[in-house]
Amino acid sequence: MRKYEKLCNTCAQPASLDSNENCKKCNKEAGLYECRECKNLLPLEFGFDGKHRRCKWCLRNRRREKRAETRQSLKDANGS
Repeated sequence: MRKYEKLCNTCAQPASLDSNENCKKCNKEAGLYECRECKNLLPLEFGFDGKHRRCKWCLRNRRREKRAETRQSLKDANGS
């Protein structure tokens, strides 16, 4: 039994597919990368957090959320 049942549209190999039905390898060869958070296919040179495959917008939003959480917890700790 195969691990992946669907075939890539470009190379016709069974693989985990991105939203455009192509595998990560074929998308990378075409200069595209899919953000794992917002699911947008963006050019490789756009800027990604390599380990988590997040685009710079999602990375920026996540940092803002963490900062807001930290500020809120400090306010709660000070009793204001």
